Amino acid sequence: APEAGGFVYAKFDLAIASTDLAERARREKSTLVVPGDHFGMGKYLRLGFGYDPTVLREGLRRMGDLIDTIRR
Repeated sequence: APEAGGFVYAKFDLAIASTDLAERARREKSTLVVPGDHFGMGKYLRLGFGYDPTVLREGLRRMGDLIDTIRR
């Protein structure tokens, strides 16, 4: 198994701060992401990858569900 993983900064266009979005992801979807606010990047989330691809896909699906909810 890999000893390290990668990450990406994903930009989003929603009327919510990245810290609030990350908190909602944790609370509502049991999904951990790092808010870009921590790095001076307000409308970004830091997403980690390098784990089991099934886990990554599920996390991305959950984030997609949350984003859809916020957009409505």
